[in-house]
Amino acid sequence: MPPKGTAAIPGSGEDSRGCWALCPRSEALLGVARGERMNPDKTEAGVRQEEDPAVRWLSVASNVADQLYYPCEHLAWAADAKVIRGDSGKWWVLSTLLWATSLLLGIARSLRILCQLRRRRPKQASKDSLRRARVRARAEALTVAGNLADLCNAVHWLPPGVLWAGRFPPWFVGLLGTTSSLIGVYQTYAGGAA
Repeated sequence: MPPKGTAAIPGSGEDSRGCWALCPRSEALLGVARGERMNPDKTEAGVRQEEDPAVRWLSVASNVADQLYYPCEHLAWAADAKVIRGDSGKWWVLSTLLWATSLLLGIARSLRILCQLRRRRPKQASKDSLRRARVRARAEALTVAGNLADLCNAVHWLPPGVLWAGRFPPWFVGLLGTTSSLIGVYQTYAGGAA
């Protein structure tokens, strides 16, 4: 008989989702919500985020979806581990829908910024400002690619009958996840070098 309640937690260490569910990610997200993505004085490659209300609201909505995702995922994990009673399936579906929503909002935000960069390209710009705009455009394009790969996986994990849910072979799911992860590692490295 499997352990119940909090006795199930140590045995779930092999489950990476279980380990991550124990990590306090919400505090990190709150820091992002208060800081980088919400800072009204932030200027990146000549595009002031607060100048465009659409970018601002897409960022806020994405943060809300992220903030709601983690408690839902934690409840799903806790129900699977028998720490709480209840059906984990509904919590997994809700957390996956919130994940997909966050990804769609992130894609829309990046596409909006790309359009702004293209529209606001000055005719007489310094080489440094053009370089910053190119770097920012590349970063936003990579964000779109990574979010699209994750979105494909998010839809795959929804219940059968929703778009292409459950239809990808395991190797393709792994390829999408690997692609997204490699993009994230590249962006982290390139962001530190820029």
